Amino acid sequence: MIIRDITAADLSSIHAINEAAAPGVHGESLEQLAAITRESCIAILAEVGGVVAAFVQVLPPRADYESTNYRWFSMRFDDFVYLDRVAVAADQRGRGIGSRLYEEVERRTRAAWITLEVNLRPRNDGSLRFHARKGFRRGGTARDRLRRPRELDGEAAPLMPSIRRCWSVLVLNVGLAACTARAPPPVRPQTTVTAPAPSPPPAVISEPNAAPGVYSPPPRTKESACAVRGPLPDPACTPGAVMTTDLDVVCHRSTRERRRVSAEVHRLALTEYGFSYPQPRGAFEIDHLIPLELGGDNLIANLWPEAAEPAPGFHQKDRVENYLHRQVCAGAMNLADAQRQIATDWLKVWKQIDGQASATPAGADDGE
Repeated sequence: MIIRDITAADLSSIHAINEAAAPGVHGESLEQLAAITRESCIAILAEVGGVVAAFVQVLPPRADYESTNYRWFSMRFDDFVYLDRVAVAADQRGRGIGSRLYEEVERRTRAAWITLEVNLRPRNDGSLRFHARKGFRRGGTARDRLRRPRELDGEAAPLMPSIRRCWSVLVLNVGLAACTARAPPPVRPQTTVTAPAPSPPPAVISEPNAAPGVYSPPPRTKESACAVRGPLPDPACTPGAVMTTDLDVVCHRSTRERRRVSAEVHRLALTEYGFSYPQPRGAFEIDHLIPLELGGDNLIANLWPEAAEPAPGFHQKDRVENYLHRQVCAGAMNLADAQRQIATDWLKVWKQIDGQASATPAGADDGE
């Protein structure tokens, strides 16, 4: 597979994919699709065997784009990009191409938020599940009432008493600090980038107080039939994910401001491992493999249902997290090393410290 920028020569191909994907995406004329591509800060496609298989278009703030959905976000976010559409050719669906494009969008953007909307009425459960796995969370709800279907035109309208359609507004926090989205370029000349197999995870946030070295967990390659290995997660389903390498954030800020895991993601974490949802209170913890107190992320790739019993279980891992956090913040251990150790085999760390991690009581902000 090749992931590259969209060029003028690709417009006919992406237009055909776009129209075939309706009503999942809004239909556009060739000229309109070209205009959206010109306004996009990220306009990329996936090519399989020399044939365009999928594409995505992402708009920056202040784009010349007459969409009430886009304006909804513009009124509520400053540092954002708007994922306007992603479409995959019918014969290429179910191969993870859409996921690869999303990963490339995350890698390229410099905005703090990636925003989009998904239908709640009519309900698009498949898209809601997909975006939950990607770490998106609900940021609001938009509704409309427009009488004629062609006037509806795939766009959100102001709130009105009679509701015809309803959207879940989804957002993904890409960075902790505000950044500036790239200015919208014209349709770019062709520059081919061959995507590795498997694709790399999204880049770790670059921060002024970053610890030396960066730990980049491997990509997530499974989304079902996950199996725990005793107290350890399935590395193909839960390889870990890093949100920050900023020691000021790790050592001096509460994890509460970064703890955002929705009920839908809790459900996914359990069901992907074959457990029913919900579970009795205290039986499992939807645990961060790389904990928030060590810079871990809220992505599903960093979450799994960790049992309390038999020991060692999530109570013992909490102590390992606290121990490693103290080591990092005391300057006795590199943050990247701590992230790597807990992501690859926290049980080994537990055995090495032989229970010493419990010597210091856990604080209110410690553990997962």
